[in-house]
Amino acid sequence: MDEAEVNQAVQRTKRKQLAGLPIYGKLNTLRGILTETTSLEKQSQGIESKKELVKLLQKRQKACTVAAKEFQDAGREDLVGKENDQIGILQGYLNELDVLPKDQIVTAIRDLVKWMESKGSKPRRGTVRKQLFQEHGAFHDKIVDDHLVTITINDLVEDVPPLKKKTAKEREREKSKAQADDSNDDMHLVQ
Repeated sequence: MDEAEVNQAVQRTKRKQLAGLPIYGKLNTLRGILTETTSLEKQSQGIESKKELVKLLQKRQKACTVAAKEFQDAGREDLVGKENDQIGILQGYLNELDVLPKDQIVTAIRDLVKWMESKGSKPRRGTVRKQLFQEHGAFHDKIVDDHLVTITINDLVEDVPPLKKKTAKEREREKSKAQADDSNDDMHLVQ
């Protein structure tokens, strides 16, 4: 074995030893975040606010959750552990960014819906969201999980279903039907 092969073997051994340390998992997580932010900057969509950073971290966290489930299904417990470690690391970063916790988000939405109902107005999804994010709203200038806000509002507010936009074919059928009805009315008048 020559000196180059010995050095390569030592490096492999060091990498394997480092792989078991918590700092290595944190390093890999940071590398992933850095890669994604660099990619966004190249696309002229760099991260310019805390809210954008939170969205990126939540996206990575969700991807790790999906990967952990897939590894669990495949029986790869070693990889499940690594993904769960990354989820924990990402959650730690999210906690440092002052993201409102789930219980505070749910409580704020529930309180607003109850207040609106007590005033006699029927809360609607759009109105509730607008109230929460307006200048003196509960979520103004705060970092929240938008997906969680949407889900919670949908769960708590019974809203009339939005009007479905009609396709061109549906509009054409209605127009034809209306014209046919008009021609039938004209026939009754002639008789």
